[in-house]
Amino acid sequence: MIKRFLFFHGLMSTALLLLSAFVFAQNKSIDVTHYEFEIHVFDHTDEIKGTAQIHLTAVDSISSITLDLEGYHGDSINPKGMTVSQATWNTTPITWEQSGRQIHAHQSLASGQNGILTLVYSGVPSDGLIIDKNKYGHRTFFSDHWPNRGSCYLPLNDHPMDKATSSFKIHAPSTYKVVSNGQLISAATLPKDASQTESNQQNWSANDQHPKLWEWHMPHQIPTKVMVFGVADFDTASYAAVGNVSLRGWVYPEDAELGHREYAAASEILDFFEKHIAPYPFDKLDQVQSKTIFGGMENAGCIFYHENSTGGDGSSEDLIAHEIAHQWFGNTASETDWKHLWLSEGFATFFTGFYLEKKYGDEAFYTYMDAAQERLTQFANRYPEVVVVPDSTPNLMALLNPYSYQKGGWVLQMLRTELGEDLFLEFIRAYFHKFAFANASTTDLITLLESYSKKDLNPLMKHYLYHPAIPHIVWTHIDSGTVIAHLEGTDASLQLSRVQYEYHTEQDSEDDQVGDISISTNPTVVLLPKNADIGSLKWNTDRAYLLGPAEHYKP
Repeated sequence: MIKRFLFFHGLMSTALLLLSAFVFAQNKSIDVTHYEFEIHVFDHTDEIKGTAQIHLTAVDSISSITLDLEGYHGDSINPKGMTVSQATWNTTPITWEQSGRQIHAHQSLASGQNGILTLVYSGVPSDGLIIDKNKYGHRTFFSDHWPNRGSCYLPLNDHPMDKATSSFKIHAPSTYKVVSNGQLISAATLPKDASQTESNQQNWSANDQHPKLWEWHMPHQIPTKVMVFGVADFDTASYAAVGNVSLRGWVYPEDAELGHREYAAASEILDFFEKHIAPYPFDKLDQVQSKTIFGGMENAGCIFYHENSTGGDGSSEDLIAHEIAHQWFGNTASETDWKHLWLSEGFATFFTGFYLEKKYGDEAFYTYMDAAQERLTQFANRYPEVVVVPDSTPNLMALLNPYSYQKGGWVLQMLRTELGEDLFLEFIRAYFHKFAFANASTTDLITLLESYSKKDLNPLMKHYLYHPAIPHIVWTHIDSGTVIAHLEGTDASLQLSRVQYEYHTEQDSEDDQVGDISISTNPTVVLLPKNADIGSLKWNTDRAYLLGPAEHYKP
């Protein structure tokens, strides 16, 4: 989910870190199986009108149904939030209470009892649905849910553990097009709404009085964070299909030529990931120019990119690869809780580099991983206590940091080194298939890893995921041919099995001589030729491990 507010390119705004930092505890007492949303958006007002049908089953016996939905707040000049005006359980009217960011529908259920909760509501979204002008001054509406901002305007069990299928029925002015998850069921212009009185319509635009209804349906269970719709004046184009998967681009008309040229790269990238991971899990893949606050947002089968991603020069290729990788990791195999975000972002970060390596060669991968380490180092210098898997997550936006992304990606690179590429990919496929349309924790991944590795990789996983320090090599030389090296910044349990080193000989300063060693905190002897140029010795030259700068100790 490039939940990197252009943080993907190395920037993070303090204001964005503070954005929507509220955290909902997972509501485990219900299981939502399907959401059906009917939303009216308008040109003349930012107020939306919504009806939500929530198909759910009680996991426990409960006295009321609690969902996440931000209630009304603000004042008459700047009102925000949603006000519920009607609630029914199946067809029976029920009472309800809104409190802060939740709604409590007064319906008792026995464990295992299921039905449909219908809520009718309206209001101005404070977040989650960005209603704004695009860079060309045209009005647009874009969902932007991560992490749990969707419940600012939709009633949700807003946690990645509760996946569901979904449908969006969007009533929008007829000049717009609507894109969403899943398949387009219908798009039809409606007659003027006779139920609206003349006084209600006096401030309406002509477009508002002749809306078009777009209906989209997502048949696969996905997290609420990646359920979306977008409404704008789009130029659309089809890209090369990959098998039975259709790909389309949705861009602003002013950017049509360059935007479609840029987004068409999605076909090649999708084909690559299908060949190396697994068949694509959804039916279609749309690339959408949008007003997302992030560099990109990996909404399931409907990726939203930032407005300036349409250069037409390939500059967004890594961004597109990152978001497409999320279709497997994050959207389909999802984390059990926010603190395991690296299972989404770390995977997408690694597989972006993996794609670049296979397409452009080792040097492209080295450049990518060096940049990843530089971002990580800069962040670690400012926040030395951060770890990949934290104990708690009081601010979800703060998880969008180089530990979840870059360090998580490095962990996968180190697993590739330790397992070998073939076994590593076999493990990744097994992980995906085991947790597809389900959820996994870091412990789940490590447990599965134990069945694929003949080595004990727990020390590596424990150190890099749960400790902030990045180990480094300390080395010295006794004479021109004998080097002694060891790890510092970790405990004795960490063993790296194949650290590559390179050096030149005094006779040939052009060609690299290459070797590798297994290294731990215990001293390891490396025997080099007597004519080795010790000053040219470099470590970890193939970026197999995340290591800090080597330290040459001169006795």
